[in-house]
Amino acid sequence: MAFCAKCGGTLVEGAGFCGSCGAPAGAAQAATGGTQVIAMNGSVANSGLAPNLAGALAYVLGLITGVVFLVLEPYKHDRFVRFHAMQSILFCVAAIAFSILWHILVSIMMSICCTWVVSFVVLVTSDAAPNRSN
Repeated sequence: MAFCAKCGGTLVEGAGFCGSCGAPAGAAQAATGGTQVIAMNGSVANSGLAPNLAGALAYVLGLITGVVFLVLEPYKHDRFVRFHAMQSILFCVAAIAFSILWHILVSIMMSICCTWVVSFVVLVTSDAAPNRSN
């Protein structure tokens, strides 16, 4: 059984390309002579965190961890981690903007509602009050 030199996925016998990443399989098999080779991604071997774990951790504290993973050296070159860090930042900014707009809308609606209630109470009490004109 052969493995892809680029992603480490299992290669099907006689396949021209890797089923996982699409890399040419002939070059990997010719270079290894048909032996089993498992290639590790450079960022995984050097950093200690797998890219999927780093991508998941980018969402933990939202804006803070998103910026941290965009700045840290082993992760800022990994496309997968960068995508999730940017998505975490943009989601956090969108959630903050939505929260601000929601609070503005609710306060406007409450002021309108309170105005109607006060108007109604004044109208009802003025009609219910006895007319003391002599």
